[in-house]
Amino acid sequence: MYINPDKEIVHDKQSYTAMDGTKYPANYPKDEITELTKVKTVAAPDGKVVAGYTINTNNTQVWEFRDKTKEELAEEALNVVYENRRNEYGSMEEQLDMFYHDLTNGTSVFKDHIKAVKLKYPKP
Repeated sequence: MYINPDKEIVHDKQSYTAMDGTKYPANYPKDEITELTKVKTVAAPDGKVVAGYTINTNNTQVWEFRDKTKEELAEEALNVVYENRRNEYGSMEEQLDMFYHDLTNGTSVFKDHIKAVKLKYPKP
C-alpha cells in the first residue's frame, strides 16, 4: 500500500495516474513511481474486528477496532461447530462407503455415525 502526495491511498494492484498525468497500469511496480510513499503495514491482532484504519505521520498503518456483535459471536461459534463436524465426519468417500455397506448389509453405521457427531458437537 502506498500514499500519494495528496495523502490518498494507492493499493499495489491498482492503476495510478501521477500528478504529471502519467498513467501507470495496475501491474506496474509501485516502488518505481517516485511520488508514491510506501506505507508500513502492520497486521491486525487476531480476534479483532477491523473497523478501519488511518495512516499516521510516520506513514504507518494504524488499525481501528470494534467489539464483535452478538450476531458475529454467534456465527463464529456456529462455524466452529461446523468445522469440528466436518473434521469428524470423515471424507466423502468414507461416508459413501458407510452408506453403501448400510444399504447392502441392512445396518445403520452411517446414520449412527452422523448422529454421534451431531451429539458430540451440538449447535449453540
